Amino acid sequence: NTTTNDQSFKDDPSSFVFQEDWGEGNEGSHKPKLCILDLTTETVSFAPIDENSYNLACSEPLWSPDDNGIIFVGYPSQAYNLGLIYCIQRPSQLYFWDIKKNSIEPISVPGYSVQCPRFNPNGTYLIWLQNPVGGPHGQCVSLVGTQWPMNCLKPEVIIPIINSPCSDYKCTIDRFPGLYCKLADRCWSSDGQHVLVSSCWGFEVVGLLISVTESIAQSRPVIYKLPKLYLSSDGTTLSSSLSILDVYDDVLVVSVSSPIHPQHIAVLNLKYLNYANLSSDLNQRP
Repeated sequence: NTTTNDQSFKDDPSSFVFQEDWGEGNEGSHKPKLCILDLTTETVSFAPIDENSYNLACSEPLWSPDDNGIIFVGYPSQAYNLGLIYCIQRPSQLYFWDIKKNSIEPISVPGYSVQCPRFNPNGTYLIWLQNPVGGPHGQCVSLVGTQWPMNCLKPEVIIPIINSPCSDYKCTIDRFPGLYCKLADRCWSSDGQHVLVSSCWGFEVVGLLISVTESIAQSRPVIYKLPKLYLSSDGTTLSSSLSILDVYDDVLVVSVSSPIHPQHIAVLNLKYLNYANLSSDLNQRP
């Protein structure tokens, strides 16, 4: 056995070359590539991420609405790998792989870390989260979006990074601390005008409804707090934290809890809520 192993090492000396992986939940993943399997022809095509000055590790692929390309997050080869799952402050950009042209085009601007690309239900608007490169883990993120197709339009900031909560900030909610969150796979309302997120706010996780169109039109964050839910059958205990798990046809599946109640699943229907009153202390039964 020893002789056989020694011979295999001589035949393949590259087995000794160290390949850095992404670590912490991504062990063994070195440089993910983007590919498409054609079930009809049984062929595989790869995105040209190693060409045209692009040398990227690919993540979070998302089909474009017309199925003519794929949006993905690309990490440059010079970025360090280890700990990506918790370190959301390393350089990355959002790209579009045009399948017909077999070309890669950047969507977001450089100098940021991006994550969570999501299309609205009718495929006319693309959003994502981004924050500056460097700095602490779990930092505040901004919500950015663009019309789709872009047609040379620049991305627009919907919710900016908030450096310090203050009562006189131009926002529909007093003392808004900024977004500390990720986006659920499905996070849009059925009208394609609102995004629903769960974000840290002080010692709680709160549900927020963001009006994308109003935020852009008014050049300020237009945000509403989702109501807390009753956790006890007698209606005496309210949830302190609400995490959005999924959104479909304005029905939210959420996880609610409090310091004295473990997490459990509840359903919240946006169609029965008045958006204008969401910022007040409404109490809704799950």
